[in-house]
Amino acid sequence: MFTSRFLTFCIATCVGCAAQKTNIETKAESPPLSNAQQLYNRGWARLNNTPPEHTGAYELFSTACEGKVAEACWHRSQLLRSGLGIERNVADAFASMQKACEYKTAYCADLGLLYAEGVGTTLNEKAANDLFEKACDRGVVAACDHNDEFGCFNLAKNTADKAEAQTHYAKACRLGHNEACAAIIAKP
Repeated sequence: MFTSRFLTFCIATCVGCAAQKTNIETKAESPPLSNAQQLYNRGWARLNNTPPEHTGAYELFSTACEGKVAEACWHRSQLLRSGLGIERNVADAFASMQKACEYKTAYCADLGLLYAEGVGTTLNEKAANDLFEKACDRGVVAACDHNDEFGCFNLAKNTADKAEAQTHYAKACRLGHNEACAAIIAKP
């Protein structure tokens, strides 16, 4: 049904890497980092220690998440879901991912995946599809990797490259989206 959890993890982690890299590259030109962002960066560093300091990272991510740093909320959710270094708590993982989605649309596809799998909440495919669609509307490619016909259709509508759009329409059509099938037939 819904796959690619590892791909989702890698993509979302890379989003965090890109945000951290951007802060480093533009440090001279950027305003000082907020306290919450600094806490996130410290948590990230602890998570990347050898061996990783999961408990310390969790505490820093929790505080940074309260400061509305979406990446911190995402990492907190992953730690709660896995139980690495802390007690596993999927309900809190879900709540933390809700905050990540609220603060940054890129994480809405991950929240959709939790709804689709019923992790920390009741399984709710409509909510999952709505979140995949929201993410796709904002151009989050990962949202189309969850076999969601609405997400794939919206991604196709918002893709400038016609060949890529046709690929997304075809996937949405295979998943049962009739309007996507019509878009393929009406191909110029």
